[in-house]
Amino acid sequence: MRILKKLAVFLIASVITFGLGMTVHRVGPAAIRYFSEPSAWQVLLSFENQDLGGLDEQSMRAVKRAIELKTGPGKLPEYVHFEPRLFRKLANSNGEQRYMLVEQSPVRFIPGAETVRVNIFDTEGKVLSTTEFDLGNRMTIIGMRIRTDYWVVPNALTIDCEYWLGGNSSHQAFTIVGNELRLIYLGDGIRIDQNNYQTPWMTIGPRLNLSADEWERELQSTDDARVLSALIWLRGYHWGGQASPYDEDRPDGEKVTNLYARESVRRRLADLKNSTNFYIKQAAEAIAKQ
Repeated sequence: MRILKKLAVFLIASVITFGLGMTVHRVGPAAIRYFSEPSAWQVLLSFENQDLGGLDEQSMRAVKRAIELKTGPGKLPEYVHFEPRLFRKLANSNGEQRYMLVEQSPVRFIPGAETVRVNIFDTEGKVLSTTEFDLGNRMTIIGMRIRTDYWVVPNALTIDCEYWLGGNSSHQAFTIVGNELRLIYLGDGIRIDQNNYQTPWMTIGPRLNLSADEWERELQSTDDARVLSALIWLRGYHWGGQASPYDEDRPDGEKVTNLYARESVRRRLADLKNSTNFYIKQAAEAIAKQ
């Protein structure tokens, strides 16, 4: 009886050992690859500061796969294709380190605009925000870079565009406020332009969903990036009471009228005309002339 028990134990142990051996044989290589291959974030970091638009085919596939793993495949029409352009580290307006991934989708229809998608990450690779926006009707990108010594704010994504049929150019600057991207300059380097919020397909940069009180707090901020963002929005073309059809939501257009009616806002705009930041001063003066 004892011999039978020992034999049974031996057979069970043999079966378990065989099963474990087969499992390791089948799963082992995959497990080794899983733990030895770089993560999606490590792949992106390996391409930091490179011209992503000039990558070879194999590298481009690796970057696109890493982006999809980090941000998800997205739900885009078949005719929309984003191409990686830039992956860089920069600080937000509070000096906190962030990573910015910029992708570009070319003009698809006329009238139309090039579209940009920007993902903001923390230093560990967590996605903090994702935004898509246009760069202006019939505008095409001719240059893109990160400036850490920029003349508007210390850290900025700058995009240079020109009109698709030649002629007018546009210089656009964006920076990270908190965890979101904001437009802080729109012009040609000498004069500033008005953004068009009345017509969505002509609006440049991300749209911010802020209340009138929140916009005033941005305007009153000591953070130049927040102030510039508020000035661009306040000075833009908005719904002004005209009859339908109009594209901007009526409540959004009415926020501007509300703000201009506030004595605190008028005093702040008067003070900003004396700002030591030339572009804040220029924007405030332009508003005063409207």
